Amino acid sequence: MDKSSVIHFLRIQEVQLENQLKALRQTVALIEGSQNPSYTTSSPSDTVVATPQEAPAPSNNAPAVEENKGPKTKLVGKTELNGRKVRPVKMPKKYDPNLSYTRKLAYLLSTEGPQTSQSLIKLVEKNEPGEDKDKIARSVTITASAMFRKGLVNAKRKGRAYVYAI
Repeated sequence: MDKSSVIHFLRIQEVQLENQLKALRQTVALIEGSQNPSYTTSSPSDTVVATPQEAPAPSNNAPAVEENKGPKTKLVGKTELNGRKVRPVKMPKKYDPNLSYTRKLAYLLSTEGPQTSQSLIKLVEKNEPGEDKDKIARSVTITASAMFRKGLVNAKRKGRAYVYAI
C-alpha cells in the first residue's frame, strides 16, 4: 500500500467513527429524555466537532429542592423534573369513570392512601364493574408507572411490587 491509499483509508475510517459517535450521542440524549443533548455538534465542511455543553454554575442563593409533601392546591405532582416542565394533575372531587386513568389514580391515591398497582386495579374494578378487567389492569399498570416516571407520584419498592403514594 502506498501512502495515499493509507491516508484515504484512514479518512474513511475517521468519518465512519465520527458518524457512529454522533449517533451514540443522539441515542444517549433520547434515552435521557433530554431535548438538548449533553453534547453539541457542529459540522463545518462535513467534519463533526463535539464539545460538552457547560452546565450553569449553581448560585448560592438557589432555593433548596423540596420534596412533594402533598398538594397545597388542587394540583398533584411536581411542576419540574430534570429541568423539564411537568404538568401537575388536577385532583377530581369525586371518582368518575369518564376521567383519564391519570386522574382516576390520583383520586384513588389521595383518598385511599398508598397502594400497589394490584390494589389500584381492584379499586378501579370496584368503581367500574362493567369494564373489561384486562384493559383496566393494563391501563392502571402503565399509568401508575408513567406517573412515577413523570414525578406525579412517589413509589417505594415492597418485595416485587411498588407502593405508589401522593
